[in-house]
Amino acid sequence: MEKIEIGLIVKAQGLNGEVKVKPYTDAEVFENLTYVYLSGKNEIINVKKSTFRLGFAYITLENVSDRNMADELRGKEIFINREDLELPEDEFIIDDIIGMKVFLSTGEDYGEILQVEQYGSADILTISGQFGKWQVPYIADLVESVDKSNKVMVLNAKRFEEVKV
Repeated sequence: MEKIEIGLIVKAQGLNGEVKVKPYTDAEVFENLTYVYLSGKNEIINVKKSTFRLGFAYITLENVSDRNMADELRGKEIFINREDLELPEDEFIIDDIIGMKVFLSTGEDYGEILQVEQYGSADILTISGQFGKWQVPYIADLVESVDKSNKVMVLNAKRFEEVKV
C-alpha cells in the first residue's frame, strides 16, 4: 500500500495530547481524518479529533493523552494511504507530477519535472531536458493542461519564454 505524506508535527498543543501539524495538503483531508501513520512506525494510529484553523491542523491521536507524549512526536511526518485520498479530477499531489513529461504548446518536448518547491504565491517547477534546466511557477496562464494518467503537462510556449529562469 502506497502512503503519502500529508503533514509534519511541529509541536504539542495544549495539555491533553493534541499536536499542531504543518499541512502539506488541503484542509478537507484533515477534516475527515480517521487514522494516520507516523514516520518511523508502520502501525495505524487512530485519530480521536482533527480540526483545521489558521493554516494548521490540530490532531488528537489515540493513546496520546498528555503534553509530554505529544511533544515526543515533534518532527514526525504524518502519512495516510494513497487510495484514501480523494481528489477532484482537476487536482493532484506533488508526487503525481514528479517525472511528468513537459511539452510546450508548440509541441516541443522540454523534458520532465524533477522537483516542486512550495512557496506562498506559487509552486515552482524544476524542469530538466535537452534545452537545460529551468524553473517556472505553476500558474494558470502558463499551465495549459495536466494529464495525470499519461503523466504529461503542456505549457503555453509564449508564457514559458516570459517566466522561465
